[in-house]
Formats: sequence, structure tokens, C-alpha cells
Amino acid sequence: MCCLIFIAFFGVIGYISMEGYSKGYQTNNYKRLTSVYDGSGNACQYSAGYEDYGYLYFWLPIPGYLHKTTCVKACP
Repeated sequence: MCCLIFIAFFGVIGYISMEGYSKGYQTNNYKRLTSVYDGSGNACQYSAGYEDYGYLYFWLPIPGYLHKTTCVKACP
């Protein structure tokens, strides 16, 4: 009985993975998962208006201020 549940579980996980993979590449959502975000929540290089800004700049790179970021075109 446990073996059947185990096989069914992997069948369901396989189906969900294939659906997510096929539909994720159509809408480019997978790129948003791996991109960096500025302090306003915009995905650098993938949000509307930020296509040319592919790098993330930290204003104050010290603990407590890591949320203060901006998308920039090139590294300063």
C-alpha cells in the first residue's frame, strides 16, 4: 500500500513539474524568480520600465540598510 502511495505521489509531482515548466517558459515567469529586486519591488531588467537596468546597486551595503537598493544600467 505504501509503495502505491509513493508511486502516485511521484506521478502527481511529475505532472505538476511538467505543467509549471511548460507554462513558465511561455510567460518568462522563471526569469522573475532569479532576478534581483530593488527597494520598491521592481525586478531589475524584467519589470516594465526597467528593461535597460540589469544591475542592483546597494546605497549602504551594511547590515540594516540592505533594503535600500536601486536598479542601475552599469556598475558605478
